[in-house]
This record gives sequence, structure tokens and C-alpha cells, in this order.
Amino acid sequence: MATTQKNSDFLKLREVKKGAYGEYLAKKYFVEEHYIIYRPTINGSHGFDFFLYDNEKEKYIAVEVKTKAKCRNYPETGFNQNVYERYCQLSNEYNMPVLVVFVDEDEKRMYGNYLSELCKPIFIDEEKAGHYPKFKPSSDGTKNLVYFHMSSMNTFRALTDNEVAQLKKT
Repeated sequence: MATTQKNSDFLKLREVKKGAYGEYLAKKYFVEEHYIIYRPTINGSHGFDFFLYDNEKEKYIAVEVKTKAKCRNYPETGFNQNVYERYCQLSNEYNMPVLVVFVDEDEKRMYGNYLSELCKPIFIDEEKAGHYPKFKPSSDGTKNLVYFHMSSMNTFRALTDNEVAQLKKT
């Protein structure tokens, strides 16, 4: 196996482990908030990370957890546009809210919002900020990304020092 393939496999494995830990932290939070969690039973790729059931509102919520830091140069965060479009389709087809949760080791917090809120157009009058959601190619040009301004995010909770250390280590 070529060295670049080994490095690529290692990075993917690291991302998977980090993502799994971020999902664990999000599930732990929602259980503490008295939601019921339903998760896919298959290993590998699936359309969302888990469902929440809100007893008070008697509704299901699809949840996607992104374990990643916000952009360093701008107050924004985002993910793959193809994934975004899949979430929009899920929300529209099944009339189900989609909650996007970011577990951010640099911000030391868990934040996010419903896709319906993130999709609302906003204009930020800062240098190079502009309109959100913002669609642009990745820095390496291999995929298209969607970005949301940090002002669109709600904080769920702070991360502990131990959780941040674990995320940085993973």
C-alpha cells in the first residue's frame, strides 16, 4: 500500500473516531435534556446520525452532528453541500425538522440550530462576510460547501476541559 493511501486511511479513521466522540457528547446532552434517542442500527454511512423524540411537543427531530471547529478566518462554519441538500430533502419530504449540531473543540462548546433557521437568508455587513447561507468550493476544489454565520447558532452547552482534550487527542 502506498504511503499516501496509508496516511489517507489514518486520517479517515481519526475523523471517524472524532465524529463518534462528538455524537456521544451530543447524545449525552440530549438524554440529560430528557429527549428519547433513536439511532440507525447499521454500521457505516446513514442519512443522519440519530432521531430525537420530544415528549413535550410530541415530535421527532432528525439530528446531524458535525465534530469540527468553525472557520479560523471568518465567524462561520459549514459542511458539504451534498449533505446539506440531503438534509433539506429529508426535512421537506417527511415534514421533519433537522437539527444540525456542531461540537467545536476550538470554541469549547456545542452549538447549532434547526436547518430551517440556518437556511433563512441573512446579510452580515462585515468585511468579506456577505450573504448567508454561503455556497463556495472547498479550498482544494474537490467539493462544494455551505457555510452559516455563527450568529445563526445557538449554544447548547460548554465543553469541559476533559472533553476538549479528548477531542484534540482523537
